[in-house]
Amino acid sequence: MINNKNTPIKHLFSIPEVLLKKDISCIFEARNDTDTEANLTRIWKALNSAGYQNVESLLNATRTDLMKVRDIGQARQTLLFDLLHRVSDKPEIVHYVSEELKRIKLEGIKKKLREMGMIN
Repeated sequence: MINNKNTPIKHLFSIPEVLLKKDISCIFEARNDTDTEANLTRIWKALNSAGYQNVESLLNATRTDLMKVRDIGQARQTLLFDLLHRVSDKPEIVHYVSEELKRIKLEGIKKKLREMGMIN
């Protein structure tokens, strides 16, 4: 794990490329029962106010950058990182990724069927 607070956090997580241009709200689909709605809402509002509109912009931030965001203290930064770890570990929990993976798989199947002459 990278401990340098000035290194972009994208080096800490393996977020699928299909999510990079998506609104940061998609990572909140990784919430669990112990995550309070109030904390999640505050994190989302704080990140949006600070200009972090999509996942890519968030991942390009450093831990130092995030500590400067109003309402993102150490506890909320930890929660945010937990959410990113969950998405990194199991990207299909984000609805969009699940749908995109299905689409890609279906396209692959169609391509093979075309190559076999079974469909046009």
